[in-house]
Amino acid sequence: MISATASVGGSIGVVAQLMSIQTASCPVVTEQVNGVTVGTTPSGGTNNQLNQDTAGNQVGTGANPSVVANSTAVNSDGSYSLSILAEGSNVISNTPILANGALVISQPSTIAKDVVVRYVNGTLVGAVVGSEIEIPNPVAAPTLTIGVFNSLGNPVTTADFGEVLTITLTTSIATPTEYRFLIFQNGLQGVATIQAGNTLSYTVESFADTMIYAEARDATSVAAAINVFEVSINADVSANAYIAKHNELSGLTMAAAQQEVVYTTYQMMKGAGTTFGSDLYAKLVACSGEVYAFTPVSSAVVSLPTIAIDWIETATPCTIVGFVAGDVANDGLTGANGKYLILKRAPSDFGQNDVGIDAYSRTVKTGHSGVIAGGVYSGISTLFTRLSQTNGYAGCNSPASTSHPSQTAGVGLVSLNRIESASFKIYTNGVNTGTAIAVSSAPSTLKAYAFSSNNNNSPSPQGEFVGKLPMVAFRCGFTANEMADWFEVWDYFQANMNNT
Repeated sequence: MISATASVGGSIGVVAQLMSIQTASCPVVTEQVNGVTVGTTPSGGTNNQLNQDTAGNQVGTGANPSVVANSTAVNSDGSYSLSILAEGSNVISNTPILANGALVISQPSTIAKDVVVRYVNGTLVGAVVGSEIEIPNPVAAPTLTIGVFNSLGNPVTTADFGEVLTITLTTSIATPTEYRFLIFQNGLQGVATIQAGNTLSYTVESFADTMIYAEARDATSVAAAINVFEVSINADVSANAYIAKHNELSGLTMAAAQQEVVYTTYQMMKGAGTTFGSDLYAKLVACSGEVYAFTPVSSAVVSLPTIAIDWIETATPCTIVGFVAGDVANDGLTGANGKYLILKRAPSDFGQNDVGIDAYSRTVKTGHSGVIAGGVYSGISTLFTRLSQTNGYAGCNSPASTSHPSQTAGVGLVSLNRIESASFKIYTNGVNTGTAIAVSSAPSTLKAYAFSSNNNNSPSPQGEFVGKLPMVAFRCGFTANEMADWFEVWDYFQANMNNT
């Protein structure tokens, strides 16, 4: 250490004093990266810690911490990139392979995929054009359409029972050689027609909706209608009323087969499908005629109360006397002594010269007595018909003493019909088989009986009809053509309502 002293105007004195200097060594510096010791460096020295990737490239920054940037994966056209953490990994998502917007497969990236394009039968099809697969244009399949027209030429999708329709097929085949029509008219049985022409006349014969299928053909092609053509058949309101009443009285539902026969019978009464097309139903409604056709619930089930239903005025039944359930069968009603129906009308409800009675007999009566259809027997005038082997028919609204033709009667529709004062006619199965010259007299006011006759409001002393009948009627008079149609109606009924 050096110090100096002095006085004003005097000299400076310097004194030097030597002091000892002590030295010591510094410890080494420990080097760490992320807390992990990687080495040491002498104090005051410098260590250059290198941060490199596997290719020897320097990475990271001079800051503390030193940040190593993420890596980025990019697809070949730069439209897709994926950031990957340094020294990390990531999964590249699958690539969806689409065809016309629909997913074919979700394909792992960078993995090649051969998409097979083929017909259903396995044949490969198509060619790669640019980035697309082109398939040759399909050969257009020939087409066919079905048209249904009424008698006026108007297109229709509904029709009435008995209506005549024209079915017309239109096809793209240039020169068809054959047309095929397949018509289902009851849902079960189809009727096929093969012909050269493209039009077919068809008469509606069922109340079930009609289904029409069709084809057109030439030597190499077939054109078929893609969809069935359906014609809805309008219901018959009269038949519906009868069926509803039948269901009400039986407590059951009439089977479809029996409903079909009921519908057809009503349509035939209205003129559809008969020889002369007589509208007998309208005539019977106008004159308040009565018709009792005994209809089962099904081929195996019958109902006693339903025998009283009048087909013309369904709301009000007649009166059942003596019949029991065992008398009713699917093919008719069997009469016996003490069993009859009291009808709703008297002969006086019809014109003196405008009256008729009918019964469809299923049994040849072997005795003289036994009245088939409801008649009136009052001692002075009679309106009935009788069936036997020897004396087939008796009077019709005439004095009891009048002599009448005798004819052998068999199974079928037996009718007495008066439309003039001088005589009445006997019909068997719609054919005039006899004429009785008998001048008409004032008709009785007593209600008619069926399976017997009214003797002052009691059954006839001759006894009741013993035999089976599927139908009886009490009505106004019919012309000869109407009688022919009338037979056709009830012949159809007894043949189809399980009456075989």
